[in-house]
Amino acid sequence: KKSMFSKNLESRKIAVTGFLLILKHFRIDLEGGGFSLPSQIAFSQSYSCSQVIVSTQGRYNVAANEAFCLEILGSLKKCLSQDSYVRQQLYEGIYEVSCRNPQLSNSILDLLFSQFLKYFIRDPIILPPLDLNLCIGEEDEKAVILEPLPYLLHALQMCASKSAKRLDRDEDEDESLSHLLDDVEECLASLTKRLIKSSLEDF
Repeated sequence: KKSMFSKNLESRKIAVTGFLLILKHFRIDLEGGGFSLPSQIAFSQSYSCSQVIVSTQGRYNVAANEAFCLEILGSLKKCLSQDSYVRQQLYEGIYEVSCRNPQLSNSILDLLFSQFLKYFIRDPIILPPLDLNLCIGEEDEKAVILEPLPYLLHALQMCASKSAKRLDRDEDEDESLSHLLDDVEECLASLTKRLIKSSLEDF
C-alpha cells in the first residue's frame, strides 16, 4: 500500500500491477458457484488485510475472500486521484481481473463508470459529449494528458460487454448489476451518437 503513494512513479505503477495480479489470481468463489457481491458492501467501507483471514485449506471462507478483494479494489480506487500513467496502468489491467474474477464485475464496472462520469456530459444537446478540458492540461507550455480517456473508455466498454454476457447466462445475477449496466450502455450510446455529430469546431 505504501508503494501506491510513493514519490517514485515506477513504484506506484508496480503497486497497481501487484494489486491487479492479486485480484486476477485470488478468486472469491473457488468452487465456481453463483456467488454475487452483496450490494450493501461499498468501497467506502474499511477493511484491513491483517484482519482478514484467508483460508486456502479445507473449508474456504467466501466472506473473508470477498472482504480481501474489496479492500484491494478500494486501494486501486485511490489511485484514480494520481497521475495519468498510474491510471492507465489500472485501465489496461482491470478487464482481465473482471474475466478471471467475475464476482467482482459489479464493483469494477461501478469503479470505471464513476470515473467516466467525471468527464461525460449527460445533456444530449451538448457537443462534444466529453469535457476535454478536464482531460488535457498544459505544463511548461506543452500539452499534457490528465486523463488517459481512450484507455478508460476501452476498459469500460470491455467490462460492460463482459457483464452483459454474464447477465444473459445467469438469470439469478444481482439486480443492481443489471441497473448499472443499463445506465452504462445508455451513456455509451449517447457518447457514440454525439461524437458522430461533432465537428472540429465543437472541440
